[in-house]
Amino acid sequence: MYPSTGHYSQPNLPALTSTIQAIKRISPYPTDTLPPVLGNVIRSLHNSTGIPTELIGNVVLATVSLACQSLVDVIQPHTDMPEPCSLYLMTVAESGEGKTTINKLVMKPCYEFAASLIQQYQTQNNDYKNQLNIWKIRQRVLEGNFRQAIKKRCSGKDEREEIHQHFLSRPQRPPYPNFIYEDTSLKALVEGLSDYPWAGMISDEAIIFFKSHLKNNPGLLSKAWDGEIIDFRRADGECYHFIPHLTFSLMPQPGVFSEYIRKNTVSARESGFLSRFLFVCPDRNSAECLNTGTGAYTDYNLNVFHKRINELLDRHNNLNSGTEIRKKTLRLSDEAIADWQENHAVIQRMISPGGEWEHIRDIALKASANILRLSALFNYVHDDREDAIHSHSLKAVIYLVNWYLGQAEKLFYPMSERYQFENDVRRLYAYIFDKVNQNNGYPFPKNHLEKYGPHSLRRAEKLTPVLNQLIKQRLVCVIQIYPSRALYVALCNQNGIIIAPYNVHYTVIQSQENTWGRPYDVTIL
Repeated sequence: MYPSTGHYSQPNLPALTSTIQAIKRISPYPTDTLPPVLGNVIRSLHNSTGIPTELIGNVVLATVSLACQSLVDVIQPHTDMPEPCSLYLMTVAESGEGKTTINKLVMKPCYEFAASLIQQYQTQNNDYKNQLNIWKIRQRVLEGNFRQAIKKRCSGKDEREEIHQHFLSRPQRPPYPNFIYEDTSLKALVEGLSDYPWAGMISDEAIIFFKSHLKNNPGLLSKAWDGEIIDFRRADGECYHFIPHLTFSLMPQPGVFSEYIRKNTVSARESGFLSRFLFVCPDRNSAECLNTGTGAYTDYNLNVFHKRINELLDRHNNLNSGTEIRKKTLRLSDEAIADWQENHAVIQRMISPGGEWEHIRDIALKASANILRLSALFNYVHDDREDAIHSHSLKAVIYLVNWYLGQAEKLFYPMSERYQFENDVRRLYAYIFDKVNQNNGYPFPKNHLEKYGPHSLRRAEKLTPVLNQLIKQRLVCVIQIYPSRALYVALCNQNGIIIAPYNVHYTVIQSQENTWGRPYDVTIL
């Protein structure tokens, strides 16, 4: 059980070096890695609605990010500089999964807060208009006084000074506090963030974003995640200079997301924009849990969560009243830094050439930063009196982010070179298996593959790495049968023993012992 305050952690987490393997065995969203106020609401909403925990989890994290991004920063160990804690979240889910329902339910405090900001603005804007009218009347009077002084052939020095001082006292239009965006242009977003730099791009129908021109500006959106200064100049001379704090929560359908990736590979992946996201692909089978929880239990946990979010939004609201709030800056303890660095090294191995996460290298490289952000957010939500992130809290977040990387690996796998390579491995094995069976178990000449094998693999540069993978996995071997000097391809059994007629004499030329393949096994169906 978690304490009501103080540190939180996930008990019995695997060692960092075995985290990836543990994630492969345990696919459900790891709610136990979150602070109780977050984990409890995710579990209870899932049990009472059947909506996938992954989807609920992303909406909960978006709510936390939106509420806290103006209140807490985290120190990056490599630079010893503070970084923002804003999150970018992508939930790729089919229509009917409950995206709109859960978004409105979980984020209710944020939408109510956004509405209250607009209401405050309208009151302030009415005051501004009244003050401006009074200012303009006085402006006309002062200008009249100056004209009279000139007519009387006076210098008008005093009148000019009054006009100058009056000009300096012109009422300032209150900033328009747009807290949540969904359908907006680049110009409107820049102007809005310049006025009010703490906001969220929240869309449960992300096709709106993917069809907009805003998506064509990944550089600016990446800078917003980084917390860098935006210096935006328009052709008409307008200039905006501000530091944004922007949370992204997009919920596209799979087809919409795939089309976006296909048409925007350079701007989406290679620009680094998508690498900043935490991805989930909800498991549709999780809907079988529908109505297994009680409404009272769900209401209780939702109310506890909403109460905490409202407390955080109230602190944020003080920013609008001009009250100075000292932003909390959290840093890792020495032990947590060692754990963070160890996990970073594990990720580096996973994204190395041929590694299982090679095809999501860009996303995995941002994982360490997302670990820091989530750790700071969780600590602040759980107990905002804490100044340090400790090892047991960090390990829970490491597990969670590595789970997210597993989701990204699954999502981007069909679009990857690895997917094509593994398909080639399976096709080649199926061809070899059928050919050997047609030969009554007798091996066949290796050069047969280049002449008659799968068409796309007939060139040596394409065939060699695929064949080597099968050899490395002890599924086939290359042998030389006496007295011929020709090389033959033979199947191996489950124990890696070569399958060949008993009267065949051969020498093994290529086997697992002398052949390199990718550092993971390809599943042969």
